[in-house]
Amino acid sequence: RRQSSDVRMKTSWLLVALAALLALAAFAAADAVVADDLDAAENVDDILKEDEAAHDEAAEAELDEEEAEEEEEEQDDTEEAEEAEEAEEAEEAEEAEEEEEESKPGQKKQTTVLFPKFWEEFGKNLRLGMIEDGTNRARLTKLLRYKSSKSEEKLTSLDDYIKRAPEGQKSIYFLAGESMDKIKQAPVLEDAIARDVEVLYMVDSIDEYVVGHVTDYAG
Repeated sequence: RRQSSDVRMKTSWLLVALAALLALAAFAAADAVVADDLDAAENVDDILKEDEAAHDEAAEAELDEEEAEEEEEEQDDTEEAEEAEEAEEAEEAEEAEEEEEESKPGQKKQTTVLFPKFWEEFGKNLRLGMIEDGTNRARLTKLLRYKSSKSEEKLTSLDDYIKRAPEGQKSIYFLAGESMDKIKQAPVLEDAIARDVEVLYMVDSIDEYVVGHVTDYAG
């Protein structure tokens, strides 16, 4: 019996030791899991920080791009406004010079070349600006110059065209073509001239786009 009791005690101690070892192993495994979870959490936090930094960089780049576009648009508007102002000044100078020549007795009025030269150099830019810049379109329209059936040697403005128009004429007539020679061959031009209707000659391809943006002109 004593031997049997000793065996049971040894067995109990072995079981206790085994349970302790299993508990230690379980705690070790739990610590490993916790450590892995902490590492995973740190990795997630790092990823979130990287995503946030990338998002901030993208937003900043987009803001810089928008500011650059706004600055470019403002610069374009400023250049177009300056060109329109220069053209107006040139036109005013031309009119002042004409008035001065007319006021001189005994002298023949001289033909000025100031605005025609300006138109030859910057006319296309003004027309492009008129198409793109709705804000200054009315001002730029006043600066348009064309030769016509009643002014083949000298450029004429829309205001002058309206002044020469017969009473009751409500429209501005024009013909577009590759050259004045081609336009003059159009049968409709002969009919207009016979009815004393002045026709503007438009020989640049851009003029047809210009006309599409000038739906009304009051002079």
